[in-house]
Amino acid sequence: MKYAMVFGYDGRDFSGYQRQLEARTVQGEIEQVLSLLFASPVTLHSSGRTDTGVHAIGQVASFETKLSIDVPSLTRALHRMLPRDIKLKKLVACPETFHPRFDAIGKHYRYICSREDRLFERPYVHFLKETPDLEKMREAIAFLTGVHSFASFSNRRKGERDLRRDLWAIEIHEKQEKILFDLYADGFLYRMARVLIQYLLHVGWGKISPQRTPDILASESRTYTRLLAPPHALYLMHVYYPYDLFA
Repeated sequence: MKYAMVFGYDGRDFSGYQRQLEARTVQGEIEQVLSLLFASPVTLHSSGRTDTGVHAIGQVASFETKLSIDVPSLTRALHRMLPRDIKLKKLVACPETFHPRFDAIGKHYRYICSREDRLFERPYVHFLKETPDLEKMREAIAFLTGVHSFASFSNRRKGERDLRRDLWAIEIHEKQEKILFDLYADGFLYRMARVLIQYLLHVGWGKISPQRTPDILASESRTYTRLLAPPHALYLMHVYYPYDLFA
């Protein structure tokens, strides 16, 4: 039987999402619980990996098992057995053909900055000592949206050839002392979201003109985009599919 699940996690105490032999990871923790419940090894397939320290609100994964457990019973067991920093949101039986990564048509990430340094928010938001110019950042965003090679705004993985992505939108909202960046695209390259955020902050601080953005995109070089925004303020919010699997 095949199941699909939506879940969130607090990324602070994980060495990233992907299973590792000698480190605590999100995938490793969930697979351990599922393997106990089904009394045999279970492999989790997800919509994608997140870096160490990155959080998720709406990660999606699937797994197949020979043994069948009804969805309500399995849901209750997962709520009881998963660690406190992983939260199951919904579990469903899914078609055998479903794949969380290859069926996805888009993703939404959120990055949270704050102009006020609050002690208990430090693990979850990026404190800014200087307030960026939001209009300058929006000028740069106008050049970034659309279909481009984002080689200048990502860490290229070995063997990765297709670096073109359709960046649907980057929206900036102010909410009291917070500045929220919402990024929407058909997919994100490795560390692309964090590179984009740091670049926009540099634009907002006047370190680089927004008018340079088209040239930086075309250069496919990391000369002006070497820095990454810290991971702890980034959240995977939602994964989009051409159908509502979790209705």
